[in-house]
Amino acid sequence: MGLKTAHLSSEPLKARQAYFTALRKHWPELLESLRKNVLPKYRPRYWPGDEEMRVLFESWDELQKDAERRELLNAIQDWATHFRITEPWIFQTALDTLQGYSAYPNTPMGFAIPKGSERDWFWLYAPRDEYPVFRPQFALGSGVHIWSPRQEDWQSFRNRLTRYFTTQLNEYRRAVETRFTASDNLARDAEWTARYQKGEQAFEIAFGMTGYDDCEQMVYRAVDRFATSIGLNLRKLRRRRHGKR
Repeated sequence: MGLKTAHLSSEPLKARQAYFTALRKHWPELLESLRKNVLPKYRPRYWPGDEEMRVLFESWDELQKDAERRELLNAIQDWATHFRITEPWIFQTALDTLQGYSAYPNTPMGFAIPKGSERDWFWLYAPRDEYPVFRPQFALGSGVHIWSPRQEDWQSFRNRLTRYFTTQLNEYRRAVETRFTASDNLARDAEWTARYQKGEQAFEIAFGMTGYDDCEQMVYRAVDRFATSIGLNLRKLRRRRHGKR
């Protein structure tokens, strides 16, 4: 059709936040290990030449290239390997959490955080993406945006362009809804996924559940859908329990 869809950020904010909330509840060892084993290696970066010693926002991409912070990088990678973490957005959130709870002043997290390693910790999920902006585009040179009265009447041209615009408008709506709208079972699916990633089998999560022909399969499908929606690399299913619950 010659349509060029504008890039939209579709990071699922509510779903990922729900996942971090579920991790704190069902897999607290993640945060506890981050606090005990990685925080002692953490030192913030400051703006070069800044007399006020303002701390820079940490970037996971930049940290991996910083030869002077190899000790911190190794500590985070060891922590991640132990807990089977591979997702960049979880690495970034871990780094934001370290910065937010470090004892150093002037951290730029933007909200009040009790300082010091002995405080109760929460995952400090702070996505960097801007709010998605609707920017409809039509591919140049395709002819879809040109009206030639000799070849096409005005109503046909108008209807064609309206369809292209509507297509992009619908894509924008889906992108925004994906990013900000919570599903009806968001908290449940986030908790099931956190438990599954920790090591519970689907049939263990489904224990005592009724109302479904195959509760184990229902749980696994919900976990798989949720993991896909947030960009989580789901661990391998070791085995399926025989029979239905």
